[in-house]
Amino acid sequence: MNISRNFFVVAACVLGAAVALAITMSGPHRPHGDVNPGAQIAPAPRETLPVERRHNRHSTHLPGRGASIPPQPTVANADSEGPDTLEDIDQIRAWARSNPSNAREWLSSALEEAKRDVVAEIVCLQIAETNPAVAVALADHYGAGCSNVLDNLMAQWADHDLQAAYQWAAAKPPGEQRDSLLSRIAFVESKTDPEDAGRLVAQQIPSGAIQDEAAISVLYQWALKDPQAAMRWAQSFSAGTLRDRAINEVQNIMASIH
Repeated sequence: MNISRNFFVVAACVLGAAVALAITMSGPHRPHGDVNPGAQIAPAPRETLPVERRHNRHSTHLPGRGASIPPQPTVANADSEGPDTLEDIDQIRAWARSNPSNAREWLSSALEEAKRDVVAEIVCLQIAETNPAVAVALADHYGAGCSNVLDNLMAQWADHDLQAAYQWAAAKPPGEQRDSLLSRIAFVESKTDPEDAGRLVAQQIPSGAIQDEAAISVLYQWALKDPQAAMRWAQSFSAGTLRDRAINEVQNIMASIH
């Protein structure tokens, strides 16, 4: 009887130990337990975005799914802003300078108004840095909006390619714009060939205020190179205010040289 009871106690102890061991082995991982130094931890899978889906500050598209960085708040010159939402002229200029591609795209469908004129001016000036011929054509397309910069762009083109600039300007219909463009070309040419520039002014620009100012600007450059030849040209003018002014201009330059 005692033997049976002792056997039962031993069996119960052995069974209890086995159950406890099973529970320990199947239980959850304890954060402070030992880590097997030979175990390899695989990284979590991560989506690799192709180049065209990576963040681009000029893009209006949201990043690919899985991005966890919230969008930054918009500011006055952010890509999402533009002339349609801006009223201040200086802010519109700043936007056009900072977003040249967006500015050109906006111009393609913009209505004729002050905002379009401001953006067109900035775009034309930016294009002129690398391609003045295209800048001149674009400024001419937008008309009055770029009239205040077209003359300067023409001079920039003439510095780059005098003959091409002259041919383009000479093909314009007769009028004040054509005369003004030719006067800029004459000024650029006078730096290297003042005599030919003088012929351009005398033969292709009608008499009037534009011709007078063009003649004086050419004469100034001519006098710096050859004051005697410049004086002969000034003395050939018809008697009047322009002739007196031209002679006085050359005399002043000659005095400053000597």
